[in-house]
Amino acid sequence: MKTTNYLFILIFCFIRITAEAQLSFGVRAAYVKAWMEYGDAEVPDGAIIHVHRYQVTGLVNYDLSQHLSIGLEPGFTQRGAACFPGWIAFLGDTRLLLNYFELPVMATYRFPVFKNKYEAYGKTGFGVSKALSAYRRISNAGTGNPPDKRKLDMEDSNLRQWDNGFYGGLGLARKLGNSRLFLEADYYHGLRDVDILNTSRNRSIHIGLGYTTTL
Repeated sequence: MKTTNYLFILIFCFIRITAEAQLSFGVRAAYVKAWMEYGDAEVPDGAIIHVHRYQVTGLVNYDLSQHLSIGLEPGFTQRGAACFPGWIAFLGDTRLLLNYFELPVMATYRFPVFKNKYEAYGKTGFGVSKALSAYRRISNAGTGNPPDKRKLDMEDSNLRQWDNGFYGGLGLARKLGNSRLFLEADYYHGLRDVDILNTSRNRSIHIGLGYTTTL
């Protein structure tokens, strides 16, 4: 309940701040390399702990100055790991696949480069995520059978529905009049264990392309 209240407060405050402001809107699509931090659990040398996922995000930004802006980045993002929490032996190549709706609040600092035709920028922020669905995928290597993918009941499992954490990133944008075409790399550092019984905090790197325009 506290996380839900936090989410509504963020949305309300942002709407109040930007009610009479000129806003920029956009969209970003990204490749996601996701894994989990397992604490003191021993991971075998050479073991693959990441999974390849994707992300689609909307962008709403308000310029506080020529260089500084704040914004919301609501979107659909996939996370997970190549090992189910608690199964560190990696038996059967069991993967945990998670689908989230996320809402980070970001602060971005921009500065011109390359004769003012481009902008380099750094960004940081904090946000909350709600799991929409979760799957356990077990490969059947050597059998010729397709992987066994089963949907998990979020209400009847050890998995948390809510996550929160810090975001940070770097990017380069090409200015096109009132619009921008950009390439950026971001990192997400989750603060809560995904599995209540095991250390399992979300980590992910995003490489994305996007477009924004000022109305």
